[in-house]
Amino acid sequence: AKTAAILCDWIEEKPEEAIVEKYGIGPGDLFNLIRTAGWLLYSFYELAKILGEINVLKDLMVLRERVLHGVKSELIELTRLKNIGRKRARILYNAGLKTLEDIKRAGYRKLVSLPLIGPSLAKEILEQLGVKIEAQITIRNKTRTGTLEDYFQ
Repeated sequence: AKTAAILCDWIEEKPEEAIVEKYGIGPGDLFNLIRTAGWLLYSFYELAKILGEINVLKDLMVLRERVLHGVKSELIELTRLKNIGRKRARILYNAGLKTLEDIKRAGYRKLVSLPLIGPSLAKEILEQLGVKIEAQITIRNKTRTGTLEDYFQ
């Protein structure tokens, strides 16, 4: 029952520190529990395929992704991005970027304005989505020459 309660708190996005404190376990114990549960869910998925239980396959994969990333269902798509874990996915989602398409439309400037997402991560995210942003960054970081008077005219 304790293990199930820990995993329930984890997939409901309770902070790791709160889970560790509440259940009196170490961070390493939580990590191992998550990995083991993920492996078991993958095994259940494979067994269900072999047994022809296709009606449970999608639910098992969703639950496995939730357990591995510690997120509610709404964040699964976002956590598929490299370097986007539960915290960054929640930040994106709360900023209205709920899908990969939303992120593409939002663009570089919106991403870098969010907490925990700096310029290099914003660039990496957009590149993962097939968005070319070299021109935006080059223009932004371009060294300008001239006097102050030139800028005020």
